Amino acid sequence: MHDIALFRAELDVEPDYLNTEFFLEIDLFFSDLSNLGGPEKWQQHVDEFEEKAVFKKVSTQLFQIKGLA
Repeated sequence: MHDIALFRAELDVEPDYLNTEFFLEIDLFFSDLSNLGGPEKWQQHVDEFEEKAVFKKVSTQLFQIKGLA
């Protein structure tokens, strides 16, 4: 896929905030775009893709982030 995502989260600075349990849940969705001309055509037909593409969740991953400092 060669895609990158950048996430930013903010926590209030309260006593013992560095020991907060922090979880990141990521869902991966997939849509078969072959019936709409394939993924290489999406920029030419953005409106059509948004209306007709059906995305299904294919995977979920839950990460616990430790050591927030």
